[in-house]
Amino acid sequence: MDTSSLSTASSPPASARKIPGIDEHHVRFTGGGGAYFRLWLANLLLVIVTLGIYTPWARRRRIQYFYRNTQLGPDPLDFVASSSSMAKSFLLVVLVYVLINVMSSQGLNTAVSGITLLIAALVPWFWRSAMRFRLHNTTWRGLRFEFHASTREAYVAAWPLLGVVLVPALLALLPLFVPAGAAGAGAAGKNPLAWWVALGVGLAFIALGGAVLIRLRYNFLRLQMTRTSLGGEMGVFKADFSDFFKAGLVCVGVAMLACLAVFALVFGTTLGLGGLLRNASMGGKAMMVGLAFIAAIPLLLVPVYITLAAWQAMVFRTVWNQAGLSGMARSKCRLNTRRFVLLRTKNIFLTLLTLGLYRPFAAISEYRVKAGSVRLYTRGDINALASRLAQQKSSAG
Repeated sequence: MDTSSLSTASSPPASARKIPGIDEHHVRFTGGGGAYFRLWLANLLLVIVTLGIYTPWARRRRIQYFYRNTQLGPDPLDFVASSSSMAKSFLLVVLVYVLINVMSSQGLNTAVSGITLLIAALVPWFWRSAMRFRLHNTTWRGLRFEFHASTREAYVAAWPLLGVVLVPALLALLPLFVPAGAAGAGAAGKNPLAWWVALGVGLAFIALGGAVLIRLRYNFLRLQMTRTSLGGEMGVFKADFSDFFKAGLVCVGVAMLACLAVFALVFGTTLGLGGLLRNASMGGKAMMVGLAFIAAIPLLLVPVYITLAAWQAMVFRTVWNQAGLSGMARSKCRLNTRRFVLLRTKNIFLTLLTLGLYRPFAAISEYRVKAGSVRLYTRGDINALASRLAQQKSSAG
């Protein structure tokens, strides 16, 4: 099938509407903060009353709420997984957790380490199983999404996990770069070069760890997008690792600027208190400066949240600017990173001010912004497309 005209849908929407045979569809989220707050509160109370047993049912209700209020064209998504299947998975996780804690309390550290390593080795298999379950139970107009990746493909995509293990091991070797007496008082002054070398090596290992995690995220996303089908048509994903790496570099810059702003605020506050307490006793000065730093501790989390928000926005935009369904559909995303970061920052402060009660409204606002930024371009009418997918699925069956 010639997809040249469909590929042109990556151009601005105004021009895309002029392309013969290409229809534009908005992705809409119809949920509201008030309705989701009631659902969230009911789930929270039931989880507390049942001592956590209600967790899989709460998770199912939450997923269904978001899916059933997300419209692709005129029709919403749906999540049709049974509560019993989700409860079985939850029960297995609880049993493993309890087993590890019991063995740890009995001093069976070797067995605990063995189980932990086994779980780590099975992470790609768990991920593949979770994706198959989640997508198989996601439907649109009665059509199920399917995930076709094999276990081997999941493990091949997970090769950066070796780097996740290697980086902490290399960090453990950092003392080798510091002279034996460097831990003593005044040793840094005697050999400052050794400390700078150790610092540089440590930063290099941290950067390596970040690159490994970015590569892992890219590999799994690519496998997810290219091995998922709808109605027998496979997904398309044209993003490169360089797109994700650039996003990571931008996030590092954002994190550094945010950290500098926080430290400048803490330092300025400390100097201001020092001036106000010039005539106070040493004990009073120490107490006030200590309180200033304690009050500033929550601010240290702000750079983390800002960086995560920027990363999520850029990855979301990259994914949905490069995704499609065979030669039948393409997507385009206009999510603005700066606006999303500001929204996330506002949500964090409102959640803190309301002691967590604003969290459901924050989740709704962020999801609505993400969903509303996506446009779907289809070859022909979307109803005809759905019919063709249904016919192909029936033939494949």
